[in-house]
Amino acid sequence: MALWCLPVHAGINGTDNSALLPSYFLEPLYSVPITHINLGCFSMCNLDNNALHALSFTFPRLELILLGIHCYWLDPPRALLAGLSAVLCNCPALKELGLVFSCSMGALDFSLLPVNSLITTLHIGISPPYNPSIVSAFLARALPCLKKICIETYYNFSSTLHNYVVSDRLHRESSWCAIMAKMAKYKKDALG
Repeated sequence: MALWCLPVHAGINGTDNSALLPSYFLEPLYSVPITHINLGCFSMCNLDNNALHALSFTFPRLELILLGIHCYWLDPPRALLAGLSAVLCNCPALKELGLVFSCSMGALDFSLLPVNSLITTLHIGISPPYNPSIVSAFLARALPCLKKICIETYYNFSSTLHNYVVSDRLHRESSWCAIMAKMAKYKKDALG
């Protein structure tokens, strides 16, 4: 029996799944040809560019990767756009992508961006929507067929944080819609 898919689903109750999984959590499976990883219900905010590079380099046949995208996490994501770029570069067959990331470029060179035209929806979880011009240009170039961006789907917070979380979510949703609109403009200008 071959292992090609690693889905881990957990009930969303309060903060049951809020413990950060260590960045080395998949190392025991590095010799297995996995094509699907679904850990969307667990906090992956501690994964940085190096961890994403190692993960994507180890599993180059990934077609689906969902990491920490379903819930609202209080920890900020550590991966940058360079980490997202590494995943796209190392996993050319990727059809579904979901990661939490910071919208900083880091040491990213736009002239070396990988292009994936298989991905039409990007799941971003709690990724903060700052640097809209840079993020729009990055996504327009790296994911030319992107049609939709989805933020987290579940709230896993205490009632004391309710107003903050709702306000933050509404702001992020609006900002990501603006980024999508900017992307459309970049694409239109590129076609020219």
